[in-house]
Amino acid sequence: MRVVLDTNVIVSAALTEQGMCARIVDMLGGGIFDVCVDDRILAEYDAVVRRPEFRIAPANVDALMEFIRHIALPVATTPLAVRLRTRMTTPSWRWPPPRQPSL
Repeated sequence: MRVVLDTNVIVSAALTEQGMCARIVDMLGGGIFDVCVDDRILAEYDAVVRRPEFRIAPANVDALMEFIRHIALPVATTPLAVRLRTRMTTPSWRWPPPRQPSL
């Protein structure tokens, strides 16, 4: 089975070595499933796991990222044919939505 792991799984695995997310990352090397990555996903994993608020030792981050790069299945991506609407591109989209008046 091929999967893409959310960045939160990678961060949680680095923070709690005995947690469920760490078990998922451990399974990557066992051939249970293939984790698919592209350059953007790897860059996001690396940038987020290195945030100072997580206080993860740089050597541990380096080892984790090397492990992921070693076992991951690289995939080619193509740009989307359409531009997605986001908060940044759609100023009229208000988040959170306005509260409805109580009756």
